[in-house]
Amino acid sequence: MRFLVDANLSPRIAVLLAAAGHHAEHVCDHGLLSASDQQILEHADAHGYVIVSADTDFVTMVALAGRTTPSVVLLRSADRLPPQDQAALLTANLPYWPTSRPEHWCR
Repeated sequence: MRFLVDANLSPRIAVLLAAAGHHAEHVCDHGLLSASDQQILEHADAHGYVIVSADTDFVTMVALAGRTTPSVVLLRSADRLPPQDQAALLTANLPYWPTSRPEHWCR
């Protein structure tokens, strides 16, 4: 799984996820620090990233457009945690990530 961490979260999250063996980068790694949400969404979709954000706009944009990609991990309450705890929370929950098969989505 490839993660693209949004500008509203620390770049340290991407570093910690990468150190745990995941492909993770921050938007600043792609020159997207001041990009619009739409530009980030398109970049994530084009390069197979899952967006990690504390911003509900991505979820809304994907839903309203009727899109199925990219996936978005929303850290709403977790955005108050320090970056190391956010990365640990993501890593701990990856085994429960749904597959692309809908029959596995509601477990």
